[in-house]
Amino acid sequence: MLITIENMLTPEEVTQVRATLDGGSFVDGRHSTGLINDRLKTNEEFDRPGGKVTDADRIIGQALNRNIEFQEFAFPAKLLPPMFNKYGKGMHYGAHIDAPILGEHTALRADLSFTIFLTPPEDYDGGELSIDTGAGETAVKLKAGDAVVYSSGNLHRISKVTRGERLCAVGWVQSRVRDEFMRQTLFERPPFQKLCTRR
Repeated sequence: MLITIENMLTPEEVTQVRATLDGGSFVDGRHSTGLINDRLKTNEEFDRPGGKVTDADRIIGQALNRNIEFQEFAFPAKLLPPMFNKYGKGMHYGAHIDAPILGEHTALRADLSFTIFLTPPEDYDGGELSIDTGAGETAVKLKAGDAVVYSSGNLHRISKVTRGERLCAVGWVQSRVRDEFMRQTLFERPPFQKLCTRR
């Protein structure tokens, strides 16, 4: 199961995040993947100065915390700082699944993955995020500020960028509800039941 969320970030927040990234540097994205996936991946990742939390990290975290749809879909217990990925012309990421356990200092069980788009879709060609949900492959390419959330165990890929540059924030969630079927059941409850549960 996957959902798309419009306006996860406001236009002003997209501008602020991009300003932070523009002021920093990017490194070869293969350093963050294992031996199996490094042959599939050609992209660049934002290199946090001194490994410290940035304004971009804080903006993404605040957006996830305030978004009711994300909260009711993911039931987040733990979140890692996001990774900011850049795909220039010719870059792509072949079909893969995300690692089940992530985190250098604090281990996180990756139940859900999210992508927040930071580049308007008209600014680049290709670069679709294609996710195999088990009922077929869904290609996702959203406007800047929109997000998609899906199971980390779903096979997914980034198609080759043929023009322009694709910039996104990606991250992983450990849910309070580990079972995917139960999460879906809870998410699809009638609105009245959701209100009762939040109390």
